[in-house]
Amino acid sequence: METSSTIPPELQILPIVTNLHHLSYDDQLKAKQNHAVEILRKIDKKFQYSSQGTIQWLKGTRGQFCAVDKIKPSPMPEKYRNKCEFSVGFSPSGERTVGFKMGKYKDGIIHVVSPSECKHINDAMQEIVKIFQVFIRSSGFEPLNERSREGHWHQLTARTNAAGDSMVNVHFHPQKLSPEEINGEKERLQKYYEGLDDAHRPTFLYWVVDDRHTFGRRTERMGEELIIGNKETVFEEALLGYKFMVSPDAFFQVNTSAAEVLYSTIVEAASVSPNTVVLDLCCGTGTIGIVLAKHVKQVYGVELGEAAVADATRNASINGVTNIEFICSKVEDVLSDLLKTKVQPSDEVVVILDPPRCGVHNSVVELLRRSDSIHRLLYVACAADNEYTISNLYGLCKSRAKDGRAGEVPFVPVRCTPVDLFPLTKNVELLFVFERAAADASDPDVGMPMQ
Repeated sequence: METSSTIPPELQILPIVTNLHHLSYDDQLKAKQNHAVEILRKIDKKFQYSSQGTIQWLKGTRGQFCAVDKIKPSPMPEKYRNKCEFSVGFSPSGERTVGFKMGKYKDGIIHVVSPSECKHINDAMQEIVKIFQVFIRSSGFEPLNERSREGHWHQLTARTNAAGDSMVNVHFHPQKLSPEEINGEKERLQKYYEGLDDAHRPTFLYWVVDDRHTFGRRTERMGEELIIGNKETVFEEALLGYKFMVSPDAFFQVNTSAAEVLYSTIVEAASVSPNTVVLDLCCGTGTIGIVLAKHVKQVYGVELGEAAVADATRNASINGVTNIEFICSKVEDVLSDLLKTKVQPSDEVVVILDPPRCGVHNSVVELLRRSDSIHRLLYVACAADNEYTISNLYGLCKSRAKDGRAGEVPFVPVRCTPVDLFPLTKNVELLFVFERAAADASDPDVGMPMQ
């Protein structure tokens, strides 16, 4: 039997970054289906404790929050990632290496290992890592040392698409270098990549001066400077027949083919019509809203990030989608006005809520629950078992008074669909569908989730 000292580091890293790598894909799906059920039971338990009998339909759940569909698999179970962030550091043998950390710095683990054996990384991205690793091993500047807080190279972000394009962001910590020294290394990097043939040179290469430490706050980020590539062209992803422009910092689902499965499931679950107005909250670069737009009357997307809103607006234009409007704001600052000024009494309102792991503000949840013009709500959860998500879900379903006699009708979950966006890992995306409970909430059988 091999011990950890005899197992190559490239294999030791697999249980850390792809913790289901040892299972067949069918067995991975079974494990994730079971995990989804476990999450629903955890949510149910939390609801039972918090509600203290005030949510009547909970009496009929039999310990499971709502009905769960069979998990939808990823069309690509391997080599699926279109984006990855790689650390720069030292291997166990002391070589400068680009790859994944073997553990957490707080646990005393600081080594970085090549991703060469990681099955979720595609061939083009593997090559990007190797090419940059050759460069940093010849550099006069060291990788960032998290223990001493010295050094400069600390991250490589790579994106690839099905068209064969690539976008690479190189992150360099300035420390106390002069502008001349920083520019000198940037120019050396640029010259190195310009010397590569077309097959190995990235379509876009960005230089990022970034003083972020793992254990500290970023105080300086000078933005991405394009040093290889045409400023007049953009990096694009194709999804369900649409084209989406992706900026260096933009969020885009890391598994394009599985994202198509998720978005198709959202379109089906939303049950929209030509009279539907969709509120796409935390909309990012507008992907979900743009996909839904042809099925509905109007889409309003709300997103806090200015760059994401700019991308969303351009994406709508690229795809010829005209019945969509994007608003740059916190959801809690505009939702009330949006419901008052943009929604007509005859409109059927459907909300798509795809928040970050930390969920949305309590005031957003309260307003969504109180707004009786909202007929259906879809909640996309990448971490459904964390406290933030559970708090959001509870806020949608709770009653203001016992037996729901406070003049409002809360939401009830009717369906949960797991989607495998992250093969080879335990992570599973859950799509919750909520509809309004029956007005007579005093009947424990009314509004029960479908079983």
